[in-house]
Amino acid sequence: MRIAFRSRSFDLTQALRAHARQSLLYAVGRFNDAIEDVVVRFSDLNGPRGGIDKMCRFDARLVRGPVQRVEDVDHDLYAAIDRAAGRLGRSVARAVERNRRLGAGRRTWRTREAAWELPFTLVLPSAADIDPGPETRDEEREDAMKSDASVDERAETGLVPVEAPLAKPSADDIARRAYEIYIQRGHASGDPLQDWLQAEAELTAKL
Repeated sequence: MRIAFRSRSFDLTQALRAHARQSLLYAVGRFNDAIEDVVVRFSDLNGPRGGIDKMCRFDARLVRGPVQRVEDVDHDLYAAIDRAAGRLGRSVARAVERNRRLGAGRRTWRTREAAWELPFTLVLPSAADIDPGPETRDEEREDAMKSDASVDERAETGLVPVEAPLAKPSADDIARRAYEIYIQRGHASGDPLQDWLQAEAELTAKL
């Protein structure tokens, strides 16, 4: 993932670059393979008049999908950077999830399409297969009755396993909680992946 910086109306200092880069990697570093590049733009909207006019904008170009653009305005440019980076992380997470679902759908369709194109041979059953004889039919009937009785017995004793669907938090919720952990740490540098895993574990425990 390449990162480029653009500034208008004020100097782009090394401290500003370092903070924006850290905040950006914290928010979207886990999607590094899904992002081609990110352009970070800073501007002073009101100039010498002052006010809430410091803007930060991120344009993230994905490997697949449209450009993800977010921006934030604040009198403190560093605060605008942090909020914009957090929103970008959630936006990219949704885009990556959409791409994953669309890719899975296309693979399923191609598999079904290929199945229709496969050549097949129709094998007709022989007379012996159609009518195995009265003795064989009686044995199969007895086996089926034993199997049904076994299933009923397990159901009465509660031994029939039932698989419940596992609930999982959405990527949007995980990204939001991971960013909250970052803020609660006082914006101190940390491991984005560990915060992501912690957020995922916390939200999963609440489901």
